[in-house]
Amino acid sequence: SLTFPSHYSIATGLYPEHHGIVGNRFFDPTRDEQYNYQNSSSVQDGTWYGGEPIWVTAETQGMVAAAMLFVGTEAAIGGVRPTFWTPYDNRGSRLERVDQVLAWLSMPDGERPHLITLYFSAVDGAGHDTGPATGAVEAAVGQVDAALGHLLDGIERLPHADQVSVVAVSDHGMGAVDPTRVVDLRDIATITGIRTVVTGTGANLFVGGDMVRARAVRDDINDQLRDGRAYLRAEVPDALHYRAHARIGDVVVVTEPGAMVGFGGRAPPTGMHGWDPRASDMHGIFLATGGEIAPGRRIGPVDSVHIYPFLAHLLRLTPNPDIDGDLSMLAALLDQ
Repeated sequence: SLTFPSHYSIATGLYPEHHGIVGNRFFDPTRDEQYNYQNSSSVQDGTWYGGEPIWVTAETQGMVAAAMLFVGTEAAIGGVRPTFWTPYDNRGSRLERVDQVLAWLSMPDGERPHLITLYFSAVDGAGHDTGPATGAVEAAVGQVDAALGHLLDGIERLPHADQVSVVAVSDHGMGAVDPTRVVDLRDIATITGIRTVVTGTGANLFVGGDMVRARAVRDDINDQLRDGRAYLRAEVPDALHYRAHARIGDVVVVTEPGAMVGFGGRAPPTGMHGWDPRASDMHGIFLATGGEIAPGRRIGPVDSVHIYPFLAHLLRLTPNPDIDGDLSMLAALLDQ
């Protein structure tokens, strides 16, 4: 339930342990390099990204894709970018983003994108700044709702409106941070000389494959960690799908909702995400409308990896077979 891993799971149908974007920041021991979501050279380097995002599936099967922001769309993944894409630092206002999407949808039939991604960050920013249940979050939801309304109104005016499906998702939820439950790992364990990548709600610790030290560090942390647990990578619970990639630390620290790993003495945010996706505060939304989607149908919570095959179905694409997602998990929404 972190931004970059979650976005890219939506796009690829893969859990982070399989697509490799295991955090907003992470270390790759094979490359001996760190990926940082705030560094454009990382974000735009397609060699970091595993799997096949939906826009690559579309482009390689003869469709046109466009991106008004989405994790991964700035990079040439497998040598392929969307035909139209926008760097994050040129993102524009919410209405400007929607107007660009509507302009793409208004292009002539032979040039018009078949797949368009669109992203808004306002609710996430307000949640981090003020916590999840505040007037600022309510106002941000209203702003995004207005932008979505502008989009839907614009689609209705298109002569081919009946051919357009809209799928609205969020990459994660938001929970309140308890500042009394923020721990600095240096205060509870000896981690000198260990590369430590803090994710906010946890941490990945790299000990260079020294499993004797890894076990000792795990045990030291667990002796004093009150609101979470440290695991060897092979011990991380199955439900977290966070074991199979070397970019995940030799020791993985997972905190409980409300708790965080601090590092460097900075004040924690008021709201945060990144905790176990099964926690209700971490749940996102999934809303869809279009000619093939049955109105009024509801399903229970599903993993976001199932969105990729759902989008591929709507676009009549052959999905990449090497995915964790399963179309049958969303098939009840289809008008069959």
